[in-house]
Amino acid sequence: MRFAPEEVQDIQRRADYYLKLNQTFSVEEGATTIREFRTAWKHRRKSTFFFDLQEHLRHFDGRVRFFYRFGDNFSVPAKPALVKARELPLFHDATDA
Repeated sequence: MRFAPEEVQDIQRRADYYLKLNQTFSVEEGATTIREFRTAWKHRRKSTFFFDLQEHLRHFDGRVRFFYRFGDNFSVPAKPALVKARELPLFHDATDA
């Protein structure tokens, strides 16, 4: 899939907004694979959090590892994670658009 230069710029702008890291990182052992995520939730009552995240994860290889947190989180995770929560005004930079 190819993106127009304007689309690439928009994707980069959105990624920069959501991923506020100044250094590289690697996903350590203990992270969930996409495949494990799907199976762990397979027989449980599926939540909106699950379905929202699954909508995006389905585009990636099942072996990809990630950390995630669901619910209202009032602290920044120690490790980079996919977080499904309401915006935390304390950490929002008002200069971002």
